[in-house]
Amino acid sequence: MALSHPGVLHQYAAGLVAFEYTSTPATPKPNSLLFVGGLTDGLGTVPYVTTLAKALETTDWSLFHLVLTSSYKGWGLGSLDQDIEQIGQCVDYVRRVKGASAPQSKVVVMGHSTGSQDVLHYLIAPNPVPQNSTVGNANELTHQPRPPLDGAIMQAPVSDRDSLLRGVRDVPELKATYDQLVDMARRQVPGEVLPLNLTTTLGFPSNNPINAYRFLSLASPDSPAHPADDDLFSTDLTDQRLAETFGVVAKRGMLRSRLMALYSGADEFAVPGVDKNALLARWKKATNAGGEGTWDDNSAVIPGASHNVKDTIGRGGLIGGIHAFANPIHKRDGTLGNLEAHGLGPDHHLHLETVPLALGAVDDLLKHALLVQPEATSQVAHAGHQHDIGDEVGRARGELPEQIPPVHAALDTVAAGVPRAADDVGVRLLLDANHLRDELGVVAEVGVHDDDVVARGELEAVDIRGAQAQLACARSQVDVFGAPELLELLRDFEGAIGRAVVDNHYLPVEVT
Repeated sequence: MALSHPGVLHQYAAGLVAFEYTSTPATPKPNSLLFVGGLTDGLGTVPYVTTLAKALETTDWSLFHLVLTSSYKGWGLGSLDQDIEQIGQCVDYVRRVKGASAPQSKVVVMGHSTGSQDVLHYLIAPNPVPQNSTVGNANELTHQPRPPLDGAIMQAPVSDRDSLLRGVRDVPELKATYDQLVDMARRQVPGEVLPLNLTTTLGFPSNNPINAYRFLSLASPDSPAHPADDDLFSTDLTDQRLAETFGVVAKRGMLRSRLMALYSGADEFAVPGVDKNALLARWKKATNAGGEGTWDDNSAVIPGASHNVKDTIGRGGLIGGIHAFANPIHKRDGTLGNLEAHGLGPDHHLHLETVPLALGAVDDLLKHALLVQPEATSQVAHAGHQHDIGDEVGRARGELPEQIPPVHAALDTVAAGVPRAADDVGVRLLLDANHLRDELGVVAEVGVHDDDVVARGELEAVDIRGAQAQLACARSQVDVFGAPELLELLRDFEGAIGRAVVDNHYLPVEVT
């Protein structure tokens, strides 16, 4: 189906463009998410990009889709060095354009598939890239310094080498062709194109030239002992190799905040049976060994998502993860900004207020389904951490007994309700941080403000004296749970996400 999208085509360098998705009417956005595709990708080839652009419309972020020399069929003659130079040119351009009206604008680069290799290489390669005669297009490099990034995201960071070997290892004819190409590429000059009939036999596009350097870089026949440039994500790489790649991110100084990885749970190009969470844990350990806190803890395996998230399954988790990552970068002052109160009563009442932690279907669910409606003014009695899903909030210092607000009938499949006390209500969240990050890629915050008293903290449960509350549903069960995206998001969803706020005229609550 043919589609058109409003936007601006920017020429950020000679012969290079980036498409910025805009809304109608166009609204200035200070911050930018720069998207880089994988092998053969170009404008319109990655299905979730337009969904992501749509989800960002109500935020301060705009989405740019970069076209590099290596886009479409150019990857076979390209290199990671050339890619990151051109990405750096686009970062410089966007900062100039946005900085004119928003001096504190942020730029995050997100890579899909082999684009994830670009992201990691951008962060760890010497700046500028050095002279290297083994690169097939060495004469095209400019060796210009590249600017640091405000954040970096790797989506579907799957090894090209693992994928290639999986297809040829058990087929003698393909293994013979693979060995022939490896031998031929080793003997040729880096920029010489390999025979198309042989590369096509291995599954590469029939009309896509591949030079000796790029083939050896992707195939990396000497791995895991001596990985080639593109071999950054193979499952058999040693801890030493990870220390030389992920472990260098913080030391290189090219990243101002954090590195996130979003691995597709049903990635068809991943090694069958690989423990994806264990793989992410290895990357996290190596990254933080080079600088504590460099790895973003919202990194996750997205349940049900394919390599390019071509179906609706997984898109909510992907977009939620990206938003959870980008929002703290923008909100460096520690505040969540202005949020609309959804309580139905008069001012000075307790509200469980939805926080825009995720977009689209998630935000819609929070806004219309999961809402606490109080009946009276409240006073903060105690605040304490909740540790596990479904656990009752712990009592401390003889404070009030905690109970769950009763749940509207339409929400019985989400959280089981119990009768409320006449005067004492315990407001709790039923999701802990780790589960929330794993399943939705978001973080919930609870804060209570009453007469200039603020209690705040990550996933804190708050005892409220003198209030009566209940979960209210503004829509029918069919409306809330009918969309496939919501069904996927609610797979392990057991309770409400939000934060409690008691106010006279609303005061933004700081995030700790």
